[in-house]
Amino acid sequence: MNPGTGAELRTRRAYLAIQGGAVLAWWVVIALFPAARQPFLPLQAPPGVLYAFLVPDCVVLGAGSLACAHLWRGGAPPPVLWVVAGALWYTTAYVVALWLTGELGAPGPVLMMLASLGTAWAVGARGTSR
Repeated sequence: MNPGTGAELRTRRAYLAIQGGAVLAWWVVIALFPAARQPFLPLQAPPGVLYAFLVPDCVVLGAGSLACAHLWRGGAPPPVLWVVAGALWYTTAYVVALWLTGELGAPGPVLMMLASLGTAWAVGARGTSR
């Protein structure tokens, strides 16, 4: 993948840094403000269902995005970015399925779809260089 110009690469790296920081900040908010959890919990589910995502989110998505922002200096994206992208798409499919079955409100799926699309853009999913 070719990330494009230096300015484009900086923008992609900035997006990943913001995404990584936002994930970590989101979990702090969820931990400190119980009312903030409710829109992201499936119907009738205890908070533990949401907290099952804490470590994977913080390690794979949060720290992974921050690592990509730090490590990507040009050329192909670092391999960890593909791990981040795959984890995002898998989780997005999960929360969209919950939403489609009526078990989850829209905030989680909408945020996950935006993050998945942003990460696809950051990867440079428009094509490969030869």
